[in-house]
Amino acid sequence: MVRLYAILGAVLAILEGGGMNTRKGFIRDGFGLVAILSSQTAPAILVRSMAAARNGIVMGRKRLPYDAEVEYIESTSGGGQWIDTNYLFTSNNTKVEALFYSTQITGQVLFGAEVSTQRTLTPLLYVDGNNKFSVFIARSPRAINKVDATAGLYSVTIESNSTGQVDFNYNGTVYSGTFTGDVYRDLPISLFAERFPTKIDYYSKNLKFYSFKIWDNGVLVRDFIPVRKGGVGYMYDRVSRRLFGNQGSGNFVVGPDIVEVETSIQYPQGLM
Repeated sequence: MVRLYAILGAVLAILEGGGMNTRKGFIRDGFGLVAILSSQTAPAILVRSMAAARNGIVMGRKRLPYDAEVEYIESTSGGGQWIDTNYLFTSNNTKVEALFYSTQITGQVLFGAEVSTQRTLTPLLYVDGNNKFSVFIARSPRAINKVDATAGLYSVTIESNSTGQVDFNYNGTVYSGTFTGDVYRDLPISLFAERFPTKIDYYSKNLKFYSFKIWDNGVLVRDFIPVRKGGVGYMYDRVSRRLFGNQGSGNFVVGPDIVEVETSIQYPQGLM
């Protein structure tokens, strides 16, 4: 029977070396993903340690409300899909973390919400017509601006604090800026589009989300992974244990089911 192991075991095995036995297991990282098994920008397969690409998935004794975890859910070439994260920020100490792949990377919002007249925003990531990322937050449009964006796979983090500093970690490179005012607290962040009080706009097209997390004042409040129920794609929040579906038109494109992979990992004797 395949057992699930924490990443610590693999790290120790790599660092210590020698005097080891071989066991089969999984490794997971901060995104809840085990590995991207392709060096290409469009990963072919992802595996999750807690995933099972099978019906009847169970967490403890509680049956999960979906049929399978999938690699991603993707907006269509025409856009129109979006997800309401249903969480209102309570502080300026915020953090969002996303893993996504985009082929159409101009003139769209990947996630965020704002008041159009007051320009008060949640953390929001926008790509302008010149293929540049811009981070919007609080009363500071383009707090971080003109970071190169091309079609590809991105791991990004936007983190703000009570002193008015915001950091944008973009595939391992950190850009810093400042903001004024408070983070927008009257509308939740949307995924795949920008949310306003009276409309949804700037839909992202052909955007694949692999994961999305939200922290507020140091607490993880949303931990989204893509799943399917039948043939319909959702984001499942591992904090509230709820499904979040498309609030717009059409349907998400659903990626392949997560594949369970057995790997031979060297562990120090006595560790496992």
